[in-house]
Amino acid sequence: MRFNLSAPSPVPKITPKVRLRTTLVVTFVVQIVAAVGLVGYLSFRNAQKAVNTLASQLRSELSARIQQELKSYFENPYRLNQLNSRAFLRGELNVTTVDSAPPLLDQLKISPLLYAIYCGNSQGEFLGAVRILENNTLGLWTANIETGQHLYLYNIDGEGRPTTLHRDSGAIYDPRQRPWYQKAQKTGRPVWSDVYLAFSTGLPTVTASQPIYNPETDELLGVCATDVLLPDDFRKFLSRLAIGKSGIAFVSDRTGQLLSSSTDETLTVGEGKQAKLLPATDSQNPLIRGATQQIISQYGSFASLEKPVQTEFMLNNQRQFIQVLPFKDGRGLDWLIVVVIPESDFMDEINANNRLTIILCFVALAIAILAGMVTSRWISQPILKLSNASKAIAQGQLDQYIQTKGITELEILASSFNTMTQQLQESFAKLEAKNADLEQAKEALFAAKEQLEAVLNAVPGSISWLSADGVYIGVNRHLADNLSLNTQEIIGKKIGFFQQNSEYVEFIRQFLSSPEQSASQILPIIQNDQRRYYLIVVQKYQQGGAVVAVGIDITERRQAEEALRIAEENYRSIYENALEGIFQYSPEYSYINVNPAMARIYGYDSPEALMEVLLTSRYPLYLKPERHTEFINLIKEQETVANFEFQIYRPGNQRIWISASAKPVFDREGNLLYYQGFIADITERKKAEVERQEFIEELFEVNSNLEVAMQTQLELTEAATRFVPQQFLSLLGYNSIADVKLGEGVQQEMSILFSDIRDFTALSEKMTPEDNFQFINSYLSRMEPAITQHQGFIDKYIGDAIMALFNGAADDAIQAGITMLKELAEYNITRSRPERPKVSIGIGINTGSLMLGTVGGENRMDSTVISDAVNLASRIEGLTKYFGVPLLISEYTLNALQDPSIYGIRLMGRVNVKGKSEMVSVFEVFDADLPEIKAGKLATKTLFEEAVSLYNIKNYQEAIKAFEACLTLNPIDRVTKFYLEHIRNV
Repeated sequence: MRFNLSAPSPVPKITPKVRLRTTLVVTFVVQIVAAVGLVGYLSFRNAQKAVNTLASQLRSELSARIQQELKSYFENPYRLNQLNSRAFLRGELNVTTVDSAPPLLDQLKISPLLYAIYCGNSQGEFLGAVRILENNTLGLWTANIETGQHLYLYNIDGEGRPTTLHRDSGAIYDPRQRPWYQKAQKTGRPVWSDVYLAFSTGLPTVTASQPIYNPETDELLGVCATDVLLPDDFRKFLSRLAIGKSGIAFVSDRTGQLLSSSTDETLTVGEGKQAKLLPATDSQNPLIRGATQQIISQYGSFASLEKPVQTEFMLNNQRQFIQVLPFKDGRGLDWLIVVVIPESDFMDEINANNRLTIILCFVALAIAILAGMVTSRWISQPILKLSNASKAIAQGQLDQYIQTKGITELEILASSFNTMTQQLQESFAKLEAKNADLEQAKEALFAAKEQLEAVLNAVPGSISWLSADGVYIGVNRHLADNLSLNTQEIIGKKIGFFQQNSEYVEFIRQFLSSPEQSASQILPIIQNDQRRYYLIVVQKYQQGGAVVAVGIDITERRQAEEALRIAEENYRSIYENALEGIFQYSPEYSYINVNPAMARIYGYDSPEALMEVLLTSRYPLYLKPERHTEFINLIKEQETVANFEFQIYRPGNQRIWISASAKPVFDREGNLLYYQGFIADITERKKAEVERQEFIEELFEVNSNLEVAMQTQLELTEAATRFVPQQFLSLLGYNSIADVKLGEGVQQEMSILFSDIRDFTALSEKMTPEDNFQFINSYLSRMEPAITQHQGFIDKYIGDAIMALFNGAADDAIQAGITMLKELAEYNITRSRPERPKVSIGIGINTGSLMLGTVGGENRMDSTVISDAVNLASRIEGLTKYFGVPLLISEYTLNALQDPSIYGIRLMGRVNVKGKSEMVSVFEVFDADLPEIKAGKLATKTLFEEAVSLYNIKNYQEAIKAFEACLTLNPIDRVTKFYLEHIRNV
């Protein structure tokens, strides 16, 4: 069958044409090539990614290890400077005498990486310990008036005393002119110097220095410093790192000078005074030189690197990986750690795999081409038949029939093709009909949508449009929602169908019948049982054939206007009926008006009569006119004036006192409208003040007669305070002991101090009762001032024991305990005979909440304090004998101190105190110890507390090592011996 298709669509040309067989062969080949190539490419990329990841991880790990090693080298000098600065402040390190040098020499002995430790004061005096490298011994540096301000280097004996002069600088040495002193003075904090070549060793050196300030005046007292040689040990550490097969690592400063590296290259150039650090760009090692040039080229300079970066560069056509890690310690050290790893260390085996992959790709490609040619011939023959039949259909020959065998899919395709030719003409006809219907519906929908959107989006509010005879053509959703109706329920209905407000309906009807094209009116409308006000705006269109009506709700605006009117009426009512006088001044300070109350105060019948007087001044109104002028001037200066007092004349020359106040009133833009003031008649108050003054004078005369009686009462009170402290009464809220009642109490946060004489029973047995009383009173009379001068008071004496309270800072109790021990040391000087043995005491201090009050009966009562904190203070005093120390405090007192660092305090341990369920940490305060004992405890404080912590966690083996190290540095420490003996018994 043949059909002629009218107006066929032009068929676009497809060029160039490709044969099916060629397409199949090319497709197979391209797929195989793409698959094999993709596998090879992904294999290569994954290998590259693995290399990059491994190199990145290796670089990061090596940089972190180097950074950790640097931190360990440079932390100790800072701690030694802190230790020496504290000794300097306490006076234990005196740079004017070589007797203060042994601690510095001891520090240098146990720190093999340090070159020198020294201090200089603000007077230019200098003292230090130094390592003499030529004979590997220690020496003593000093420069002061006795050396002629020359820097002397002494050899020392085994005990650290100077023996012979090793070297004289031959020139004036002033530490204040040295860079390490000036840099610490300039920064005002611990700081490192730049790396330099030491003149005495020729080795790279860096100095850590710390300024010392007077804690009370912030005056610079001196600077302590430590010289650190960049050690050969660190260079060996770098060379031992496994940095690939041929990688290197180096450390440089921000200027690019080499400080250390994993190579054996010399780090300095030049000799003598011309010697300097080797710049990394001048290194003979190509990796160091190439990495440095890459960093400078990519980032500008070493100084610009503030965070870790990874980059790479090419050397001899091979990629080199770089890791740069900034090293900062927050005190001035600012270096860069650089690790360089060649890519060739990882790529040899990967390159061999890549070559094998390429060979396999070519073999697979050859096989794919042969298979593609055979397969394409087998598939293309039936498809060519389908192609020829399709060309015939395109020419209008729809009676084509295809028959093929061999391939199931092609047989199905042929059958479908035959069915398609039978149905094709019918499908074309149906499609044309449907397209015509769809186009018409589309045009109608677009027109309706455009009209609806134009109306609904015109303005906010209720919108409706009506025909000329008052029938609704359409409404918007807002209006339908207000009427609680669907839009379709309104369209087609005549206006007024919904029992709408008759005023609205009448307005619309009049407008429809009038020649006017637009109109508007505010109408009340009942909506949801509420009266609302709408602004109705109507507009005719289509030559008067239709009307658009818009309603805008203005109820809130009407309510605001009504509220404003009511507020104005209320203000006017208050103004007219106020009992207090009110006036208004113009900005030119002339009266605008006054209220009736002000007229009555001034003695006039009406505001008009008073205004006439105020504006014309026919007679003097003010008793002192200059006071009114002063009132005006105050308004000019301050704007607001309150309670300004002056006198005026009322009619008949009656005088009254007036109190006036005034303040400005501004509009919304901040412009001054007027001043509003208030007037009050204070005549009666003035009379009362005169009467009160007369009463005060009479009362003064009566009080003078009471002074004698009060003096007598004061003497009695002073006598009573010897038995009950006045501070105790004050805390209870009483001034006199006569007011105290049984059972009254008050809770307070206080520090409690207990002290007791050691072995008092043995002492008292050797004395008569009279001698006992004399001894006790002599001892207590020395202890009491030490307590009272630090804002404490003695609650009670318990035989030889003292219980004292401090309601101020916990520091008061600590200071009192230290003073008591110093007073006891002076007292013991007088007790050097056999019959007068020296006295030892123990002091325990705790801080906490307690109850102060009175206990007893009606005829005999006593003051006391009750609290677990009091019991704990007593138990801590008992622990002083256990540890063999004179002064212990609890962890609660330590936490309450304002600045614990100003005291010599160290941890004694955590103990189970009787009466306490939880363990309590106790601390020794050793500020009252002899200087040599105190110095030893300060020098071993950190090590001792570490040993105690190990003991607390029952790590006895490590604790023994730490305690033995303490005992080596401080052989006279009895607590260390106590712990060692206790651990060994355990």
